[in-house]
Order: sequence, then structure tokens, then C-alpha cells
Amino acid sequence: MLSIHADRSLSSWRLAYYDRNIAGNLGHQIERQIPQLAGAIHDGFRARWDSEMSLRAKNALGVSLLSKARYAEAEPLLLEHHRHLMQTGGISRTDSREAIKRLIDLYEAWQRPEQAREYHTELAAALVGMVE
Repeated sequence: MLSIHADRSLSSWRLAYYDRNIAGNLGHQIERQIPQLAGAIHDGFRARWDSEMSLRAKNALGVSLLSKARYAEAEPLLLEHHRHLMQTGGISRTDSREAIKRLIDLYEAWQRPEQAREYHTELAAALVGMVE
């Protein structure tokens, strides 16, 4: 009986030894990769941040141009911002609804009722979707 117990403890010791070595080796491999992973995460975050800030700046410029009645210059900037919001957040986001309202303002001020009506319909669908 004593020998079985000794074999079990020896086996347990061996497993623990191997587990510790495997974990240690994996730990060293991961430690070596941390700077690369951190750099990749930072680069990805930075690219998203730059993209988002660029879109926000373009939107702000579009709003400014709209207020100065420079509609032809404001339209592509406001449309780009609206498309981005629709792709990333959908209509449920407040920013998306505000972007639609700005496009409605643009087309009404520019006296393009067909295009304004298109975005009125989109906004109405969004508001109905929120109620449901």
C-alpha cells in the first residue's frame, strides 16, 4: 500500500514539475511577444482613433460650411460622416440621427426637396424603430 501511495505522489510530483516547466516556457514566449502585441494593439487603436477624429473634423467642417451656405462643399463631408455612422453604429445612435437631421437641413436650405424627403423618410423609419 505504501508503494502505491509513493508512486502516486511521485507521479503527482512529475506532473507538477512538467506543468510548471510548460507554464514557464509559455510564459517566456508570451513575455517576448508582449512588446509586439502591445505595438500592434496601439497601432490599431491609433488608426481607429485617427480615422474617428478625421471624420469628426470633417463633420465639424461640413456643419460650418452649411452655416455659411456653402452647400456644395458641405455635402460630401456630411454624407461621408453619415455613411460612416450608419456602417459602424446604425440608426439607433443619437449621432446617426443628428447626422440625418443635418442632411435634411442641408437639402432644405439648398432647395433640394427630393433629397430632403429621402432623409426625412430615413429619420422617420429610425424613430419608428426606436418605439418598437
